[in-house]
Amino acid sequence: MTALPGVPLSHLLDEVGSTLLTFAGSSAHDPLVTGIAIHDPAEPGSAAHPPGALVLGVGVADAEQATALLAALGRAGAAGLVLRAQVPAGLDDAVAASGVPVLVAAAVPWSQLVLLLRAVIDPARAGARPPGRPLGDLFALSNTVAAALGGAVTIEDRASRVLAFSGNQAVADAARVATVLGRQVPAEWRDRLTAAGVFDRLYSSGEPIDVVLPVPGLHPRAAVAVRAGEEILGSIWATTDGPLDADRSRTLVSAARTAALHILEERAVESAGRRRRAELTARLLDGEPGDPAAETAADTARRLGLPEGPFVVAAARLDGGPDLAADRQAGLQRTADALGMHLATVSPGAVTTVLDDTAYAVLALPPGTLRVPGAVRRTLHRLADRRDPPIAIGVSRPVGRPARLAVARADADAVLAVPPDRGRVADVTDVWAQVVLAQVPVPARLRDYFRTGPLAEVARYDAEHHTPLLESLRTYLESFGDVVGAATRLHVHPNTLRYRLRRIRELTGLDLDDPDARLAVGLQLRLTATTAEPPPDDPHEE
Repeated sequence: MTALPGVPLSHLLDEVGSTLLTFAGSSAHDPLVTGIAIHDPAEPGSAAHPPGALVLGVGVADAEQATALLAALGRAGAAGLVLRAQVPAGLDDAVAASGVPVLVAAAVPWSQLVLLLRAVIDPARAGARPPGRPLGDLFALSNTVAAALGGAVTIEDRASRVLAFSGNQAVADAARVATVLGRQVPAEWRDRLTAAGVFDRLYSSGEPIDVVLPVPGLHPRAAVAVRAGEEILGSIWATTDGPLDADRSRTLVSAARTAALHILEERAVESAGRRRRAELTARLLDGEPGDPAAETAADTARRLGLPEGPFVVAAARLDGGPDLAADRQAGLQRTADALGMHLATVSPGAVTTVLDDTAYAVLALPPGTLRVPGAVRRTLHRLADRRDPPIAIGVSRPVGRPARLAVARADADAVLAVPPDRGRVADVTDVWAQVVLAQVPVPARLRDYFRTGPLAEVARYDAEHHTPLLESLRTYLESFGDVVGAATRLHVHPNTLRYRLRRIRELTGLDLDDPDARLAVGLQLRLTATTAEPPPDDPHEE
């Protein structure tokens, strides 16, 4: 067995899917799977397995063999045992004693199962497939089926998108040609098939079905569902000269099983690749600002395929939404995926990740760019407007090199800490003043002073008499002493505001004509967000 980087067993099951592997008996811990091993009782020497191995129990057919194997795997520190669908009864005690989880595999060849599991365990496997050639083996499969059936073949996913097609489409009809050219079954044909009940028959049958629609020039078809357990992955369609005989039906059923394995493999490979890219992106964003290891950051950026820069970071957080941590994490991951999809149109190669309670995207800008381009801002606004639950997005200043991306992340986080009043998306230039004030440190002793003095008295008076003096003072200062402008914002007569300001002076002795007094109370209002709650009698009381 070759040692691989390893993933938790629970994560491996999430990636592969419950249709392929399920728990039959599990232990309390979540072991790290570092490799795949084969155990075949008929093969001498196959019982020695290193720690962390997920062992495929080839040929394990009865409870006695399974119990003995579990005991040996427990002593070896194996991560789990995979058995076929017919699990011997009475293994609960053996699982508990060994601490080795038992999993049940769907009816797929062991060799294919090894391939799928390795693709998840070893992220480097995700890069083995040449770019731009997803599901390449499906094209060979479609040509093989077409040769056996004598018709044109397409392999489609559940949404009727074309994954592969045979090379003899010249024998196809107009509907098939439109499907292949558009890589999608046209909406009008999908509606016809749905109305005729074809998809209902297709997905409820384990055998090929004949499809004949009363449309001139439309060839008869045979179709079979592509399944992994109970999950529908897609379908195979072939034009025919009439109903299939038994041999051709078996060919189509066998092809569906093979197609399912290719699709599952691609799903695992893509998932592993996506996870690896997210880990590399997180590494860039997690660096210490000013980290001298610029070469390391640059190397990580090259591995992600990012250009030289400049870069910006967009940070998105859920505004409300689910309370459960797992549901929020799922929502953040969907947000990260949406960020990547939308930004790809304005910044090809944008990468995303989730850190803590925030989804991040790193995107490259055209050389020499000093501000976030309008196309990026418009794209983010469209995304924010469409999300449910809503999201808020903060965008950093551009930074020139990968080593500065941690600084850009801090920028984006700072913007999110002071959401703008005029929308759900802002960059640093939109909320510059608020960001600066939020970064001003206020020593604890100075905060004690802020909890006393004139504003504390005004806050206490407002709380006791239900008056708006503090709000009036804040608006007056924000209006630079313009009584008329402040009164308009407060929706009161200027004389009413003048009365409130005199009342504040009578209560506290605060002289708003004194520039030092105006500065002090302005800082107090800005930096401590004074509320209408009265402060404690003792300013040093905790």
